[in-house]
Amino acid sequence: MSEMQNQELEALEAELRKVKAIPAPEALITRLLAVQPTPSPTVVDHVQSEPRGYAWIRLLRWLAPATALGALLVILLGRDSPPGNPRTGPNSQQARLGSARLSSTAKPSEADEIEIGKTLLTTFDAIAELPSGEPVRFRCQQWADTTVFRDRARGIAVERSTPRLEIVPVSLETY
Repeated sequence: MSEMQNQELEALEAELRKVKAIPAPEALITRLLAVQPTPSPTVVDHVQSEPRGYAWIRLLRWLAPATALGALLVILLGRDSPPGNPRTGPNSQQARLGSARLSSTAKPSEADEIEIGKTLLTTFDAIAELPSGEPVRFRCQQWADTTVFRDRARGIAVERSTPRLEIVPVSLETY
């Protein structure tokens, strides 16, 4: 059957080659020649001049991430230094002198009431892959541990909050 189709197609092509195309109507040719082609817009046509203050925007593109990185670096370096370290700030010497004077003249207070609490801030799951290729699921919970010391005789309450992150590996069933 495919041989028959090939013969039919060849016969059709031979007939189409014999057919002469008729010329286009004169009215159509004159209308096409009368139309002037419009220039296509180029990339240069679409470029707009820089708005005022554009240099500031370009500067802020680099300045904002650099500032955030610098702040993060200051926070991380500040957390590692001990409280009595002179690097903690410009007023650290005054603060140490003030606390020395306070501790020499004041008697230590004793807490009447101590409250210990914890608050769950966030919880999420994470999946990691062991070196053997086996997946492991981790349950992550971020807590805020709070401790409140109260001295009712002096009317003093000291509250301390410490963040804590718990990561517990949980087996992941694979099928």
